[in-house]
Amino acid sequence: MENYYGDIMEKTKQYEGMIKTAMLEKGGRKPVMTVGHGINVDEPHNKKLLPKDVVEGKRPITDKEDEAAVKANQKIAASDSDKFGSQGFRKLDKRAQGVIEDMHYNMGGPRMGGFKKLKEATGAGNYRSMADEIENSLYHKQTGNRAKEHVKTLRDLADEKELGDEMKRQLER
Repeated sequence: MENYYGDIMEKTKQYEGMIKTAMLEKGGRKPVMTVGHGINVDEPHNKKLLPKDVVEGKRPITDKEDEAAVKANQKIAASDSDKFGSQGFRKLDKRAQGVIEDMHYNMGGPRMGGFKKLKEATGAGNYRSMADEIENSLYHKQTGNRAKEHVKTLRDLADEKELGDEMKRQLER
């Protein structure tokens, strides 16, 4: 998916980093076993996709295995994102879509479901409220620059929209 990061998955991979051997990450609400570029090995679809010895941390993930898992998880994140905020998601600027898709990749659909006000703001296409909801979340505290970049992108989009609306009003005079 092309958006404000260019290829969303390349930016997501940068955020996630590469973990060759499955390890317990303790940064979220509950510890999660991950491998590769943020692949949660406890997710049923990843357990089916990845070799058992990789899931159990007995050997490092190969680049080919990681790429297949990233693509599978990105496809899920894209599908979940498309449903987020009802039909409003499809009307968002590609940069805002990238924010939501990256968050889905990072947290998964069930955790994103807890962002009720973000979902409402997404449905309404309200970039400023989207930014506020992310900034005032635990996600923002836990992900550092990732969330800060998302907030900045959404605030920039809000400013662009407001400037465009003001220019339209002036032209109508």
